[in-house]
Amino acid sequence: SMVTNGIAVNAGNPTVAFRGVRVVGNTVIGARHSAPFNRIAYAGILVRSGPGVTVERNTVRRASRGVVVDSGSRDFTVRGNTLIACGTGGTYSASIENSYGGRFISNELRDEPGDALRLGPRALNIVEVSPSDDNLFQGNRPKPTVTGKRSRLVQ
Repeated sequence: SMVTNGIAVNAGNPTVAFRGVRVVGNTVIGARHSAPFNRIAYAGILVRSGPGVTVERNTVRRASRGVVVDSGSRDFTVRGNTLIACGTGGTYSASIENSYGGRFISNELRDEPGDALRLGPRALNIVEVSPSDDNLFQGNRPKPTVTGKRSRLVQ
């Protein structure tokens, strides 16, 4: 069966406001290494409109999008995560979309040799999507694509 997200922190729906949620030490598997498809339709870990959320020391394998931070999330931290064979070439392994004042630090993206999807370098992209701004990217592998005028890339 298919699910939309592995883990979702979503303050964008009509919910009671929250702050400071921590997503730490989880393993999210979208599919087996040998499967020609995955079972997570959108993201392994999604942070939507989440203020002060921390996503740390998680492993995401074979998701269409490994980690997505979007819809006005602010003051977030994504640190020390491992994304394996995530993305599709048409989607990003990790993305920050319309989000501000965050930290994306020491995350590692890697392909899985012999994976049924054969993504290769397409599984290795961290992208800040406009109009995101004022985010810090430090010590990530590979180097992110940064678009914000006040965002900083420190390797």
